[in-house]
Amino acid sequence: MKILGFISVVLIACALLCGFWMKSKPDGNDVHFHAALSIATLLVCFVTIILYMVKI
Repeated sequence: MKILGFISVVLIACALLCGFWMKSKPDGNDVHFHAALSIATLLVCFVTIILYMVKI
């Protein structure tokens, strides 16, 4: 649980950083990378939340 929680926090921070980077430098954005990172973040967060709910 702690590992999944840590991975979730890191992925959320990376998605935020990537989003801020894309906003500050609109030229040559790699939207597909940001979309994949965001989807991976959501999936890991959902898994973490579901596992936490089942554990309690």
